[in-house]
Amino acid sequence: MSSTQISIVKRDGKRVPFSMNKIKNAIRKAFLSVGSFASDDDLTNILHRVNIQEDMNVEEVQNQVERSLMAENYFAVAKSYMLYRQKHSEDRETRDRIKFLIEYCAAGMLPVEVNLMPMPMSIKKTLPHLLASFRKEILSA
Repeated sequence: MSSTQISIVKRDGKRVPFSMNKIKNAIRKAFLSVGSFASDDDLTNILHRVNIQEDMNVEEVQNQVERSLMAENYFAVAKSYMLYRQKHSEDRETRDRIKFLIEYCAAGMLPVEVNLMPMPMSIKKTLPHLLASFRKEILSA
């Protein structure tokens, strides 16, 4: 497979060239996170099971990597890879909520039910101050 000729679809809908190096680096980092090292043979065996197709979305590529890690009996590495993906998914969700609240405040409105929105407690505690600060900046601009 020539990775330079294949495009994948990112979460935002953009088509980008597929990069085998990004997948290899993610696998290497997952191995390192459990105190192990991915040899070239390990990478070859794992990636042999991954079937990248034109316009496949990034989530499906990552799902295939997870299944490949498990098929090769790297269960701890697969778990670490999944937890990393979950953490980043939660971070994206939190970022999107904060962006929404900032835009909401910029429009001159403040949500009354901020405390009911699911988000980490550390963000809930600092959110009123953060929003007030952004609102001042926006109104003074």
